[in-house]
Amino acid sequence: MKNVMIYNKIDDKPRWSNEELFNSFKAQIDNSLSRGWKKDDIIIGTNFNFEYRGITNYLLSDICKTNPFCNKFYGMLELMQKGILDDDFWFHDQDAWQLHDDLDFPIFSGEIGGCTYVFTPEWNTCSMFIKKSSINIIRYIVEFMEMNSNHKVDSDENWIAYLRRNTQISKY
Repeated sequence: MKNVMIYNKIDDKPRWSNEELFNSFKAQIDNSLSRGWKKDDIIIGTNFNFEYRGITNYLLSDICKTNPFCNKFYGMLELMQKGILDDDFWFHDQDAWQLHDDLDFPIFSGEIGGCTYVFTPEWNTCSMFIKKSSINIIRYIVEFMEMNSNHKVDSDENWIAYLRRNTQISKY
């Protein structure tokens, strides 16, 4: 299993200062290494250069500029297509932390495992388990986001909720 974080900076939609962003990546790397992850299993995809403790980012070129939150799916697809993500993986945002040493890829039907929020049926996409065989589902999600880029949504979670309610993707 790989440990994956993706973040693309969008100049006109900044969320973090460079210092905050780099410090969160550094803290995540320190935490991951202390939890037993191997350096080669920590994958960081970004549209800027980053290196810390021997872990270097993979430079991403397919960037969603209309909604920065969608970049996690764009980045997953790009890294899968390039063969960098060739194993099952745990995707998580920089603010989702592994708290225990024993994180194993769960057994579940379908291709993508996630959890809903407590009070809504929408998935919280800050932490998901993605099977290596899910590339067509990830591609479908990204193509859907691209085809609907003119439609305003708050985040990727709105698109995932829509797809789970209105398409066959829910069985995956």
